[in-house]
Order: sequence, then C-alpha cells, then structure tokens
Amino acid sequence: MLISPVGQFNAGNLKADIGPELLLYGLTAAMVGGLTSFPLAMVGGMALGVIDVLVKLNTNAGTHPGQPQLVVFLILLVLVLVRGRTGAAGESAGWSLAGRSRSLSRDIADLALVKWVSRLAAVGVLIGAAAVPLIVNTNSDRNKFAVVLVTLIVALSATLLTGWAGQLSLGQFAFVGVGAFMTAYYAKALPYPVAVGIGTLWGALIAVIIGVPALRVKGLYLAMITLGFQIMATAWLFPQKRLSLGGSAGSTKLFHSYVFGWNMKQDKTAYYYVCLVAALIVIFIVSRVRASGIGRSLIAVRENENSAAAFTVSPTRAKLVAFGLSGAIAAFAGGLYVASVRQTMEASIYFPASQSLRIVAIAVVGGVMSIMGAVLGTFVIEWVPAMFDGSSEIKLFTSGIGMLILLMYFPGGLISIAHNLRDLLFGWIARRVGLKPKPKAERAAVATLSARAAKGDAAAALPLRTTDVTVRFFGRPATHNVSIVVNPGEVVGLIGTNGAGKSTFMNAVSGFVPSTGRIELFGEDIGDKAAYRRARLGMGRAFQNAKLFGALTVRETVMTALEARSRSLLLPSMLSVPPSPIQERRKRREAAEIMSYLGLGRYADQTMAELSTGTRRIVELACLIALDSKLLLLDEPTAGVAQKETEAFGPLITTIQRELGAAILLIEHDMPLVMSISDRIYCLEAGEVIAEGTPDAVRNDPKVIASYLGTDERAINRSEVATPTP
Repeated sequence: MLISPVGQFNAGNLKADIGPELLLYGLTAAMVGGLTSFPLAMVGGMALGVIDVLVKLNTNAGTHPGQPQLVVFLILLVLVLVRGRTGAAGESAGWSLAGRSRSLSRDIADLALVKWVSRLAAVGVLIGAAAVPLIVNTNSDRNKFAVVLVTLIVALSATLLTGWAGQLSLGQFAFVGVGAFMTAYYAKALPYPVAVGIGTLWGALIAVIIGVPALRVKGLYLAMITLGFQIMATAWLFPQKRLSLGGSAGSTKLFHSYVFGWNMKQDKTAYYYVCLVAALIVIFIVSRVRASGIGRSLIAVRENENSAAAFTVSPTRAKLVAFGLSGAIAAFAGGLYVASVRQTMEASIYFPASQSLRIVAIAVVGGVMSIMGAVLGTFVIEWVPAMFDGSSEIKLFTSGIGMLILLMYFPGGLISIAHNLRDLLFGWIARRVGLKPKPKAERAAVATLSARAAKGDAAAALPLRTTDVTVRFFGRPATHNVSIVVNPGEVVGLIGTNGAGKSTFMNAVSGFVPSTGRIELFGEDIGDKAAYRRARLGMGRAFQNAKLFGALTVRETVMTALEARSRSLLLPSMLSVPPSPIQERRKRREAAEIMSYLGLGRYADQTMAELSTGTRRIVELACLIALDSKLLLLDEPTAGVAQKETEAFGPLITTIQRELGAAILLIEHDMPLVMSISDRIYCLEAGEVIAEGTPDAVRNDPKVIASYLGTDERAINRSEVATPTP
C-alpha cells in the first residue's frame, strides 16, 4: 500500500510487485539498524525510499535499466560488510539448512549383494530417464523434461554450496543467467560447446567474486548479499546492451546450437539426451568431490571453522572453492538452458529471483546434504508436475503449502525416507548373509605409527616459546605479557581458575585471536600466520568442547586430519584421476590403522554427532596422530568425561606423546591428572603467570594455593591416577 504511489503496483500481479525485490528493500533498510533496532530500521527505510525515488527520477529506465536495483545492492553490500561484523545476528548466526545425513556401514556397503542391488536401482532409474523421449509425443514435452534435467543440475550446485559448504545462496539462478547470456554471446562466433565452456568459466569467476564477502559474514547476511545479486543481475546486469542479442534489453538469443551435428533448438530429442548426459556428468563430478578431501574439508569448515583450521584446512580456500564450483555448475546449466528457447530469452521472465528461491526449496525438500536428495527434490517438485501437467492436486502438492507440510513431517527431506527404506532393506540383506565385523589389525597399526613417529622426529628445535603475549578484548587485557617455554618431549601444564586466560592464551598461540608479543614454533616466528598455517608447521590443537564435525563420520573426520600429509587437489578430485584415487585409498588405510590403534573401529561409520563426549575426545586424539603433530595443545581434554574415563586419559595422552615424539601444552582442571603427567606447570591468574616450576613446587607455592588450589588436599588428590610407566 505504501509503495504503490511511487511504484507500478498491480493487484493482478502481486508476485512481481511484492515479491523478492520488495523483500530486498526491506532487508536493506533493516540492515541500517543491524537487524536489531526498530528506530534505525525505520530511518533506513525512509532514507532508502528517498534514494530509490531520486534514482528513478534521474535515470531513464529505457536506456539505463536496473539503476535503482544496482544502487540498493551496493548499499546493502556496504552495510553488510560494515555492520555484519558487529551486528548480533550475523556474528552469532551459526544456523544452517543442512541436516544430518546417515552413512551406510562400510561392512554392509561392501557386501556383493548390496552392491548389486544399488547398481540395479541406478540402472533402473537411468533406463527410465532415457526412455522419456520415446514415451512423450511432442517436442515441447521433450523440451520440458530437458529443462527439468537442467533444474537438477542447478539443484546440485545448491547442494554443494548450501548443503556441504553451509553458504546459503538465494541467488543461485543468477549464475544460471550468467551462463546463459555468456554462452549466447560467445556462440555468435564460436561453436556452441566451446561457448558453454566459456560461460561456465564466467560463472565460476563471478561466483568467487560474490563469495568474497563470505570470508567476513555468514548465515543470513550472506543470503541477503546473494539475493541482492540475483535481483541486480536480472534488472541491471543482463539488460546491458552488449549482452542483449536478438531482442530488446534484457533478452538474449542463441544463434549457434549444434552439438555433434544436432541442432539443440530444433531437435528436442537430441537436446534431452545432451541434458541427460550433462546431468550424469555433473552427478559424477559432485559425487567425486564429496568423496574426496575437498568435500570433507567443505563440510568440516561448515561444521566448525576453528577445528578445520586446526586440521590444516584453510577456511578461506574451502569457501571460495565452494562458490567457484557451485557457480560453474549453475552457469553450465545456464548454457544448456538457453538452448531450450526457440526465439529470445527474456531475463525478467526466465531468471527471476523466485526461481532462486525455488532451487533452495527443491534442495531442502529433497535433502540438502545429499546428491540423491537433489535428485528426489527435482523429481517431486519438477518432474512429477511435468508428467501430470494441469493436475490441480499435483500443483497443490508441489506448491509452497505442500512443501511446508512435507518438511513438517520429514524435516530431513525426502532423503530421510529413502535412508529409512535403504537401512531396512540392506539391514535385512546383512542379516540374511550373516554379516560379522571384520577383525582389526592392531599390531600392524602400532608398528606403522611408531615408524612414522621416528621418521618425523622434530626434537632438535624448541617446540614453543612465547614472549610477552598479550590479548585484549575491547581494550582490556585477557592475558598480559605471558611468557612460557615448552621444551622437546616435555608435558607442560597450564592451570588457573576459570577466566584466568588459559584458553585465550592457547587461542592466541593457535592463531584464533589476535595478540601482541612474540610466538615461536620450532624456532620460527608465527605471529603473522593464520591458524591453518600454524597447524601445517606441526601444531596440533584439541578444543574444550570437542565438537569437531558433527555431520562427518569418525572415518571421515580422521581422513580430514590426514589432509595435512597429502592434500587433495581440486581437478583430480573432481574427475577421479591420479593422484586422487591413490591418495584416497592411502588415507582410508591410514585412518583404519589409527582408529584400530585407539579402539575406534566399531565407531568408524557413525557420525560425530552420535558419539559420547568421551569417544569424541578419543577421536580428537586420533586426529592429532593423523596430523603428525609435534606440539600438542590440549584444552581440558577430560572436560565432560566421567571420572572413571578421566583416569584412563593420562596414560593415553602420554602414550600418544611417545608415539609422536611430541611436546604437550595441557590445560586441565583435574589436578591428579595434570600433576601426574606434567614435567613443569605454569599457573595463570587474571591473565598473568604467577608461578612456574615442577608439579611439587607449584603445588606448594603460596600464591597458587591462595589463587587456585586452596588448602584442602582432597581437592588436589581427588582420585588416584597412576603415573604411567615409560
């Protein structure tokens, strides 16, 4: 009602007038108040309205279309990058559309009968898809089903970006438009397949540029940026005269569309099969990415950026790889999509923001974490309506109401139903064949670990030296001039009350908080290095919460840590060509050895979210072994663990230290544990070191007693922890 005097409000076209574009304006106004202040949001809305009207009055929509949308997008971009770092919504936005995807047990998956059932199901689906052009009678119907396959490819790009990398994009169809317009532009002079390839590269490039803000913001803020890009691209970018071919501004036309002599615009049977082959190729590439270290790293960064960095994974690289791959796949779909139109393709009709929202809906309804989820979502939301065109019941089922009802009963999407059926069927097969767990070769594992530790001995250099390390939050010191030394092969305890600055100091050493002073790792100053680069120099970090990566299995988590030894390469991982297959087999074998060594074999195919705190702690130690760390930073490794299990951690930690030949800096409140395994101890109070020395010296230091230990011996000797024998 309020926008109608200055807009072109039409009661018969509500979708266009009060759709995503009005949402973008509202979100931009709300960003003035950081999504927290009503008065500032109101001021922002008034200011944005004035700017919008001024731009409209001073530009010619015929010669310079989309200027208001471009201005709003630029304003939104600045607001998000400035306020998104301080606003409560963005910094705390840890939400994600991704659910939990259950993996099939490796023992069951390796059964010959299970493999044959899976292959027969895949072949059946493929035969059904290949038979479509033979069943439908008209070219328009074949073209319609080909477009469904194009939609599947776009949904797969959303699975990779939103499901695996956790970067919510509400502008995915803009990259489809980039691919379509750039393909049409280059197809004027180049063969159609070459033009599609160039359009795909353009999609990857622009997606990386749009993804740069993801390095600073996440969650809702990033979704706002991608929505703004979608609306700006449709209104301003695509109508540029250079891209408008064969029609008015904002339209394009494909002049050359031959593939192996087939005209994609005329021969719709050939067009359908080209789209089918393209969809299968994309499914193969995306599945290979997920099964490689690239895919595990994407999910690790989504689940826990700090832990991923401690595993030598670069969050920056992972996010940009996700945006680049996703944009390339969506643009590739756009190159195919433009061939579906006989005449000219209007940007406002074929690439509206509502299409991007529909792609997200397809991925979520199917199961955003799964490739099969994208297939199921596309089948239900796009394929079924295409089969029963005109059915009001089908339209209702695939409408927003139908999708909402489906997600209410199946929050994990259609893939959760498929997983339940799969588990019932394959579980029955496993029981019929009398499947038994395979024995674990623990002796071989121990021998391998010991040999590796001896080979990687870094005892010659001083593991850690800090000089006057200070961390400030809002101008107040959390640690002040902390200087410690960790010698080769030494276990150094770090004790103090809650709030003394222990974890903050360890975060500074790890590179997760900025600090002043000097930090030396094996003789090298690492003060200016990112956390993942410090990890690559031999620093292993275990966190207090031990969350790790809830959506990854134990095996995948350990294999993620093994990236430190052999990093997965992008193109070989995508195409499953050497060295990727060899690397994956070696990582799987080494992960099995480490899991067997620590008794984790039976948990190998369980996700981390399913494990108890104590088991997650052991998995974390397994990852430190996989990292070949020579300096272990352990932040309360027994937090949340039962007392009986705690008593076993001392011998376990020292055993792992001996296997790796590593030094340890240990934060621990369990005094019997820290006193029994530490060679020296530092005590912090209010961010400053107040005592340092042997366990006995620190135990009896008056300042430590007054600050932390007190005089009750029962608190210090709560349990008997046997000192491990060498």
